[in-house]
Amino acid sequence: MSTQIVVRDRRGFTIPEVLIAILILTVGILALMSTSAAVSRLIIRGRRVTQATQLGEQVMDSLRLKANDNLQACTGLVSNTTGFSRQAVLVRWEVGALTPNGNVSERQVLVYMTYPTTRAALADTLTTVFKCDI
Repeated sequence: MSTQIVVRDRRGFTIPEVLIAILILTVGILALMSTSAAVSRLIIRGRRVTQATQLGEQVMDSLRLKANDNLQACTGLVSNTTGFSRQAVLVRWEVGALTPNGNVSERQVLVYMTYPTTRAALADTLTTVFKCDI
């Protein structure tokens, strides 16, 4: 009597293994997509903050030039509470009163920047003190 030995070829993956691998791959791809969206939002917000800060610095520099323009320093500075809008950024500024400090006087200057984002409007403030000769 002869016995036959049946050899099964066990190479390959079973259907449950393939389904689990697809599930894990899908979860990974979804995580990457959500991270990509968050990074994109952060880049856009960073661009807005940079634009607002650059506009605020330009206003600050022009006020600094105006402060040094007169023979009596800092007398030509005025506040602008209505401000102006450029590149979807509202910029306004406030000039404080002339305050004596030893041999010089000082004026505190605040520049406010308001800009829209996808969720709400954000606001930043730049603050400096101008030294003025008496």
